[in-house]
Amino acid sequence: IVNLVEKYYPQLVPALVPVVSPMVATGRYVKALYGEGVKVVFAGPCIAKKEEINDREEAWGVDAVLTFDELRSLLPAGGAAAEDFDNPPAGLGRVYPLSGGLLKSAAIAHDLLATGVMTVAGKDNCLAMLDALQKSGEKNYFVDALFCDGCTNGPMLSAELDVFQKRERIVAYYRQRAHRRRDAGRGEGPVVFLSRRFRPRGSHLPVPSEEEVNRILAELNKFTPEDELNCGACGYSTCREKAVAVYRGLADNKMCLPYLVKRLEEHNLRLRQQLKEHQDYGLIGNSSAMQAVKNLIAKVAPTDCTVLLRGESGTGKDLVAQALFHHSLRSDQNFVTINCAALPENLLESELFGYVKGAFTGATQSKKGLFEEAHRGTLFLDEIGDLSLSLQGKLLRVLQQGEFFRIGDTQPRQVDVRIIAATNQDLERMVEEKRFRMDLFYRLNVVSIVLPPLRERREDIPLLARHFLEKFNQKHGKRCAGFSREAMAILEKAPWPGNVRQLENVVERAVILCEGELITPADLPPSLVGEAGETVGVFSYRKAIRDYERKLLLEALKANDWVQARAAKALGMNRSTFHEMLKRLDIKVEENR
Repeated sequence: IVNLVEKYYPQLVPALVPVVSPMVATGRYVKALYGEGVKVVFAGPCIAKKEEINDREEAWGVDAVLTFDELRSLLPAGGAAAEDFDNPPAGLGRVYPLSGGLLKSAAIAHDLLATGVMTVAGKDNCLAMLDALQKSGEKNYFVDALFCDGCTNGPMLSAELDVFQKRERIVAYYRQRAHRRRDAGRGEGPVVFLSRRFRPRGSHLPVPSEEEVNRILAELNKFTPEDELNCGACGYSTCREKAVAVYRGLADNKMCLPYLVKRLEEHNLRLRQQLKEHQDYGLIGNSSAMQAVKNLIAKVAPTDCTVLLRGESGTGKDLVAQALFHHSLRSDQNFVTINCAALPENLLESELFGYVKGAFTGATQSKKGLFEEAHRGTLFLDEIGDLSLSLQGKLLRVLQQGEFFRIGDTQPRQVDVRIIAATNQDLERMVEEKRFRMDLFYRLNVVSIVLPPLRERREDIPLLARHFLEKFNQKHGKRCAGFSREAMAILEKAPWPGNVRQLENVVERAVILCEGELITPADLPPSLVGEAGETVGVFSYRKAIRDYERKLLLEALKANDWVQARAAKALGMNRSTFHEMLKRLDIKVEENR
């Protein structure tokens, strides 16, 4: 009670009775009786006494305070018998206040009307009493306040006795003590000074103005009452209450959950942007052909346009699709992929569009299709050239109108999906042969990215080979340091009809078989090695074909005044095929005129 009044009810400090507690009074009496050299230790059930003796100026007389729990742990550690200080029978050190508390001890009749003395017991009652006294300002009566169980019930807190049983024992104990006191009579004792002073110990906290509170809130982007969420996550009931605590130095302004969440989201966005800028997603290569592909990805990815990826099998069309997705505005949504050549037509249709319950035998419940799974995200259709004409029409409806029908459904469903398609087939020829819809081709071919075969970017082979070496070293627990000069020469000259995928498989095989530090020709597939002359011959043949194609296109352009449409017609080629060959052969019309 004294601590509460001094810290939080400073107006009531003058009303505290200026007398030391019974503990301090007893300690001073013992020292006066036996000398100041005697060490007085108080043992009791309450830890509040520990704080009381910290004020040595006012609470001198007691040298140390021990709780019963501390006493139990100290006695066995010192080799002494662990007497149970907190259990019956009643005796010295085990007494409880009788009904009336201090009044009974002072032999004062417990009559509020006659004495003006009030007894208040229990934490909640004591706090309510302090609040009432502070508001009323009237202090015309004496209050004996017993705050905790140690005060109201005394020791034996761990005893399995109810209040009535405890009182029975204490009444018997005090009656026995009363007979002894009457027989002993009254003797002279030492004089003990029991007065003390009390002082407010709470600090004065400054009160911020409305402008200062608003300035603190503005640091968290809270400019209007709507911005103050009052979520309570910071431990304060309102944002303004928290701002007052910040002004007083009792809280950190940035410890605000909505503010921290927003900062984390912004930080996450920055990190993802940085990752996008430095992440190639497996597109390894510094050749001019690969740089052109990466530059085109950087331009196309942030848009929502449909992209058609073209190139031979194994050139990395799936990696380009992933790069387009991760650099897109939909990168936080789903990325769904399907190989159109892997499923028969009826299964492919149900996978793409889903079905309703009862649409066919076995359709016991409705199922979402991949278009619905990819809603607001990206759908990658690999091997689009293998799509049947029937499904091509349904895909065209999605691209044109953004809607489709589940199998067995009569109501169209709306969907917002970005389409990325890939093929290794000549779609223009398929259009001419009526095996691919022209309208779908033009819908898909908004932007076309042609991936060069590995044989046309041989300068990237050492970089790719080292990348795969590190990957498979880690996967298989090997420590291959690199490639011998002969092995690398074979890799650089090989025809690679399977492109990067074939190179990856060859390197994995070599890592597994390698027994030394370097991969040698003996670790490579015999079909890849062959005779040196044969390998060079294959390489020379491929180069000769490339040189002939380049010469043919340049002569056709020159003969037709560098008009690409006329040159393509002269060669009997589709214009788009002619244009792709120009890209593949790295022919720049403007530079060759």
